[in-house]
Amino acid sequence: MTDDVLRLQPVGADFRCHWGTGEVRLRPNAASLATSFPSTSASQSADGRTTLLLAENATALPRLRAIVIPQPSRLHTTLVVERLSAVPASFHLNGYARVYGWQVDAPRRRQFELFSALAGQVPLYRAHIPWGPPFAVGLPQQLAAACSLSWHCPQPPA
Repeated sequence: MTDDVLRLQPVGADFRCHWGTGEVRLRPNAASLATSFPSTSASQSADGRTTLLLAENATALPRLRAIVIPQPSRLHTTLVVERLSAVPASFHLNGYARVYGWQVDAPRRRQFELFSALAGQVPLYRAHIPWGPPFAVGLPQQLAAACSLSWHCPQPPA
């Protein structure tokens, strides 16, 4: 699990995830989601956000199993998840601000090729999430199940 940035490495037919800090910072309106995780994984950041330690330090690069684009919605009262086919998925991946507007051809072309491969190999879901807070009890588990993923929240190191 990550926020808006994840470094990936293509390895054969898979994409592997590089470990970051293992910590996700929640904005104040999303802080209530921390109750879905073990209490020992939550803390406060220097800027006052609730942080969750989601991964222990590890050397093996885990395989990317899915990409979820969360879309907070004032219209939906329940979680609605749709899997995007390869073309819309590629369109979404190439349209984010960190990529859109690049002017140098070689990196832009390489990024397009990698996003196209990623969209063809890794399921990409758009999740319409009811606007919160409050958030539904068990929302992270519901989201994982809707994306055919198992929910596992490791205990942070002591």
